[in-house]
Amino acid sequence: DPAPPTAPTRLVTPAARAAALDAVRFAVGVDPELPMLAGVLFDVESDGVRLVATDRYRLALARAGADVDGPPVRVFLPVALVDELRPLLDTADPWPVRLTVAGMDLRVRVADRTLTGAALPYDFPDYHRLLRKSVGERPTARRVPVDVAALRAALADPAAPTVALDHDGTTREVTVLGVDDQGELRLLPAADLGTDALRVGVDGGYLLDALNAAGAPQLVLELDGPIAPLAVRRPDDADTYSVLMPIRL
Repeated sequence: DPAPPTAPTRLVTPAARAAALDAVRFAVGVDPELPMLAGVLFDVESDGVRLVATDRYRLALARAGADVDGPPVRVFLPVALVDELRPLLDTADPWPVRLTVAGMDLRVRVADRTLTGAALPYDFPDYHRLLRKSVGERPTARRVPVDVAALRAALADPAAPTVALDHDGTTREVTVLGVDDQGELRLLPAADLGTDALRVGVDGGYLLDALNAAGAPQLVLELDGPIAPLAVRRPDDADTYSVLMPIRL
C-alpha cells in the first residue's frame, strides 16, 4: 500500500500559532453527544493554516501564515491535544512550530518538545457553506465599532438590561443589542423591543467569550437583524472573527 500523504507545516513563529488558537478555543464543542465538534480544525492551505472551531451556537476562525511543504490538508485536532500544545507556545525560542500530518497521525514540534497524537475521525462541518449562509454578502448589515473594555464592563454589570425569554419551560436571560441615534451600540431592555429598530438577541456569556478571545481593544460588531447571526470582527484582521447564532426574540 502507498504511504499516507504527509504535509509538514511550519508556522512563522510560536506566537502566530498561539494567537490563532486563543482566537478559536472558546468555540470548541463540549457536548459529549457531538464528538465531531470537540476539537479545532486545522485547514492547511498553500501559504497558511486556518483554524476553525464551533459548538453549533458560535463559530470562530483565525489564520496563521505558514511555509507548507506538501499538499493542502484538513486535520481535526482533538481539544486535549490543543490544550496540551497551547502552553508550549509561550516560549521565547524563535524557531518555527512544525506540524506533520501522516494519515491520522499527528506530530507537533515546538522548540525541543514534540507532541504526538491522532486526528479525530470525524468530518468537520462545512464551515465555508455556513459562513456564506450566515455572514456572506450582507449589504444591509450595520458595522458598529465598539470599545471592548467598555462593552465588557457593560455586559458584566449586574444592572445590565436583559430580556427574559421562555425556552423549553425555563426562563433564559438574553442580551439584546441595538444601535442608538448616534450609531453606537446599546443594550436594549424589554421595553424597547416593540419597535422596528435594528436589534439582535445573543447569549451574553458567549458574547463576552468572543470579546475576550478576539484579543483587541477595538472591535467591530456586525448586526443584520433579529434572525441573522452576529459577527464579531477585528478591524485589522479580516481572517480572525467569530459568529454568534441569534436567539429568537
